[in-house]
Amino acid sequence: MLAILSVLIFVTYVIKTAPVEELRKVIVDNSREGISKIELEEGSLVNEREFLTYLSFSSTLKSPQKIVNELIAEGAVESIDSDQLLIKKDFKIEGLINNSCDRVYCFQHRLSFQNIPGYLWKGLIGIEDRRFLEHKGVDYISLARALIHDISVMKFEQGGSTLTQQLIKNLFFTNEKKISRKIKEFILSYYVENSFEKEKILEAYFNEVFWGSMQGIRIKGIYAASLFYFSKPVSSLKPYEVAILIGMLKGPYYYSPFKYQERLKTRAQVVYKTLIELNLFPKDKNYAWTSDDWENWFKKLEKNKEGRDLRSIWRATVDKSEHFNNYEKFVLINKSEKILNDLKEKNKNGDFAIKVLNYKLEKPLEKYEYYSKYELSKEEAINQTKHQIGSTVKPILYKIFLSLGKEMSDTTDTSPITLKLISGEWSPKEGRRNLNKTVSLEQALKSSMNRPLIKISKELGFENIEKELSKYIETIKKPLSEYPSQLLGSIELSLYELGKAYSKLLIDECYGKGGDVLKTLIDPNQTTISRRVNKKLRNLSFFGKTGTSNNGLDNWFVGFDGRDVTIIWTGHEGNRDIKDLKLYGGTTSFEVFNSFFRDRGRRFADMSCPSLNNTSPN
Repeated sequence: MLAILSVLIFVTYVIKTAPVEELRKVIVDNSREGISKIELEEGSLVNEREFLTYLSFSSTLKSPQKIVNELIAEGAVESIDSDQLLIKKDFKIEGLINNSCDRVYCFQHRLSFQNIPGYLWKGLIGIEDRRFLEHKGVDYISLARALIHDISVMKFEQGGSTLTQQLIKNLFFTNEKKISRKIKEFILSYYVENSFEKEKILEAYFNEVFWGSMQGIRIKGIYAASLFYFSKPVSSLKPYEVAILIGMLKGPYYYSPFKYQERLKTRAQVVYKTLIELNLFPKDKNYAWTSDDWENWFKKLEKNKEGRDLRSIWRATVDKSEHFNNYEKFVLINKSEKILNDLKEKNKNGDFAIKVLNYKLEKPLEKYEYYSKYELSKEEAINQTKHQIGSTVKPILYKIFLSLGKEMSDTTDTSPITLKLISGEWSPKEGRRNLNKTVSLEQALKSSMNRPLIKISKELGFENIEKELSKYIETIKKPLSEYPSQLLGSIELSLYELGKAYSKLLIDECYGKGGDVLKTLIDPNQTTISRRVNKKLRNLSFFGKTGTSNNGLDNWFVGFDGRDVTIIWTGHEGNRDIKDLKLYGGTTSFEVFNSFFRDRGRRFADMSCPSLNNTSPN
C-alpha cells in the first residue's frame, strides 16, 4: 500500500508541477477577422521584394506572386524598375498575421486543427508514430524495439517516443537522457492523452515544435516553417515540400538546408517514398524534386538567409505602435536593417545602431519611435541617450540670425577665421574646397558651411546668439564665446530633445512670420542631399538637414513635409575611440529617410506650410 501511495503522490506531483494547462493555448479560433487592412495609395511606390515578403506574412490565403500578377492585370500596379512597383490606383492589402511566440526573435502563428491539411498530420503520423491513433501516450511496442536496439549498440540511439511524448518533451523538458525525465514524460503523456482529444494533441504538436531558424529568427510551428522555407501558407504546400518539412522534424539542425543539404535530400526522399507506400500521397503523379528544383530552392534559401526582411517582419509583428501601419513599420525597419548590415560589412567590429523619431508637428504625442537594438530600452535610447547633433543645429542658428536683423541675401566671406579662447586658439574647419570668396547666407546654409556661420555669429555678438539659442536648447555651455564649437554641432542632445528644439523652429517657420529658413532648405536638389535623393523625391519640396559629428560616430537627418517631423540618428555605440568611420548623415540617416518615404506605399506629401505660398515667404 505504501508503495502504491508513494507512486500516486509522485504522479500527482508531476502533473501539478508541470504547466500542462499551457496546452489549452492551442485551442484557437483561426478567424482572420479583426486584422486591419492597409491601404496603398495611388502614385506611391513599393519595393517588389519587400511587398512579396510582407504579403507572405499577411492574412491573405493567396500566394504573394499571384496577388501581384492579379494587381498588374487589373491595372492597379505597374512594374517600373527591376525591383519597384508603381501603385496606379488605391487598393487594400491584408494586415500581418499575429505572432504567437512570446520569445525574443521567434515567430509562430497558431492554427486550429481544421486548418491543418490532412496530408500533413497523416504524413506526420505515418513517419513518426504510426500507432498514434491507438495508444494512450506511450507505445510499448516501439519502446521495446528501441530498447532492444539501444542495448545491442550499448548507447542511446532510439527513443521510441510517441508524438505525445515528443510534444511533452518539447514543451516541458530538456533533451537530457535521464530515467527520471523519461518517467515524468510517461506520466504527463498519459495525462495529456486522457485530457485532450487526439486532434488537439496534433494541433499542439504542429503549433509548438521548432523547425530551425533563419536570419536569427527561431521558426516555431508549421505555419512559420511554411512561410520561412517556402514563402507560402500551409494550405499551398505541395507533397514534396511536406516531405521536406516532416523530414526536418527529426532534427532541424541535423537536416539543415543551409549546412547539410545532401543529408536533407536523402531524408526527404525516404519520407516521400514512405508516405507514398502508406497511400498518404498520390501514386499517380510524381511530385519528387529534380536536381534543379533542389538547387533553385537552396539558392533561394541562401539569398533569404543573407537578407534581413524576415527579421524585419518579426520586428513589425511585435511593434505595437499605431502611428505607422504594419506595412510602413516593416519597410522602415527593413531599410534600417539594410543600412546597418552594410555598415557592419564594412566595419566588422562596429557596434552600430539606428534611432528614428517621427511625430506630427501639431500633435507631438502622435509619434513613432524605433531603436534598432530591440533588447535594450527604446525609451532610454530616444529620450535620454545624447549624441552630438552636428550641422542639424544650423537651421536654428540661421533663424536666430534673421531675428537679429540679417537677411538671406546678405553676404559674408569664406576665408579662415581664428578665435582666441581661454583654452587656446580655435579655427573652424571647412568641409568644402574651392569656395567662392564671398557667399550669401542662403548659399552658406544650403551648403552647410562652417566659417560663414562663425563669422556671422561673431558679428552679431556671441552673447546675443547665446540668449536666443538658449530658447531652443537649454543645455548649451556658457559663455558661448568660449565654446563656439557648439555652433557647429558639438552640443549633445537626445532625439527627443532635438525634436523639441525643431518643433519650436518649424512652428515659427510654418505658422509664424518668415519662412526663409524653410524656403532655403526645401529643394533637395540644392542642399547637402542633392547627390543622394532618389528620383521619386527629387521633384518634391520638403525640408531636409543632415548632420555629421564625432568623425562619423554620430550621423543625423531631420526631415519635414509640413506635417510630419522625422529625426533619424545613425551611429556607433560602445567604443567611441574610433578615429574616422567615414560616415555621413547624407549616406546613412538620410538614406533611411530616402528609401523609406519612397517605398512605404503612401504618397509623399509636398511641403505645405501657411507661411510658404508657392514656396515663397509671406
